[in-house]
Amino acid sequence: MKQSYIDGTPEQVRDKIEELADVYATDDLGIVTICYDFADRVRSYELVAEVFGLDGQAA
Repeated sequence: MKQSYIDGTPEQVRDKIEELADVYATDDLGIVTICYDFADRVRSYELVAEVFGLDGQAA
């Protein structure tokens, strides 16, 4: 089960996501955060966006 999720500091999560992208030779990944509290879920996505340098603007 542990291999099916990524956790850690924002930098650790970024590094693991980048590793997975390399393994699968892709630059398009989906991220799903599963937690009860909506605010916690939003904060999780914000942390990922911040560590990847995304500003929230649509492409």
